[in-house]
Amino acid sequence: MTLDIKNIGMIDELETPIEFEGITVVAGNNNTGKSTISKILYCIFTSLYKIEEKVKEILEKNYGRKTENPFVRG
Repeated sequence: MTLDIKNIGMIDELETPIEFEGITVVAGNNNTGKSTISKILYCIFTSLYKIEEKVKEILEKNYGRKTENPFVRG
């Protein structure tokens, strides 16, 4: 996975995108955006966790639509 960040928190723009392969260590001086990177990753992973189930639930609740795969129109 590659993460490219622009204009979020302390980060104006990364010199190079961060590549996550296995264990990745983010280190640096104070106020350079390390916590911002971890918060971005947290938001990405929690928003995508069980996304299909969340979409199915929303479709059923709002539209009464039931489907095995919510990403297929039908």
